[in-house]
Amino acid sequence: MRTIKVVFSYDGTRYAGWQRQSRRAAVAGLGGGTAPRVRTVQEEAEKALEKIVGHQVHLVGSGRTDAGVHAVAQPAHFTTTSTIPASRLLRALDHYLPEDIGVVDVREAHRRFHARFSAKSKAYRYVIVPACEKTVFLERFAFAVKYPLSIALMRRAARCLVGRHDFSSFKASDRVLRKSVTRIEKIRVFRRKGEDSLPFLKNEELIIVDIEASGFLRGMVRNIVGTLIDIGRGRLAPDAMEGILKRRDRRHAGFCAPARGLYLRSVRYA
Repeated sequence: MRTIKVVFSYDGTRYAGWQRQSRRAAVAGLGGGTAPRVRTVQEEAEKALEKIVGHQVHLVGSGRTDAGVHAVAQPAHFTTTSTIPASRLLRALDHYLPEDIGVVDVREAHRRFHARFSAKSKAYRYVIVPACEKTVFLERFAFAVKYPLSIALMRRAARCLVGRHDFSSFKASDRVLRKSVTRIEKIRVFRRKGEDSLPFLKNEELIIVDIEASGFLRGMVRNIVGTLIDIGRGRLAPDAMEGILKRRDRRHAGFCAPARGLYLRSVRYA
């Protein structure tokens, strides 16, 4: 039995996140209604792999991404009895996957490798376009806001988040009990000019928020970014961030930034 590590990239716009939703949809359908079918990246990738290796495949991802969130590099693993070389698997996957899911890398992994539990840290990026009136070409891949933002205030507010904390104030508001303590290794807020090769970004000034942590709560990055935006536009004082963190109450933090600006950039294993 071989363990294969696959790294995917995807445009999450048309998907209900990474993780297969069949069980959840089935539960939603109880009580007489019909559960709506949702598409996930995991499901599409498993279907493609099954056509190649000739048996049922269960992909284990490094973690979930929410509906609409993108990935530059989402590692996953599966086990197989197939003898097809990794290089051929990569080419075949490229053929069978939908156009909005790509393959970055395929390789043999140690049999004990686990895409989720072997991970040491994950890095996310959020892309904001401040003071932007027209969003036609940005709607899928960035969060365009109509007001200017102070990057100095956002940087000042972000500093207190580095380190090990209880991030309950920034986790999704639901009734599921979840671990809320994790460690943010790095958080960086900076400006970047749009790429000259992309005409619709050429004259745009982007604000980028990069966060690397040992783990992330559901909705954590988007809730932190929403709070930073509220601080950057003057709705909240920069010193409010520390108080929000200490209160451990989602109701005191800012809004949840939309999924379209968020990217899983990388997962570190060593």
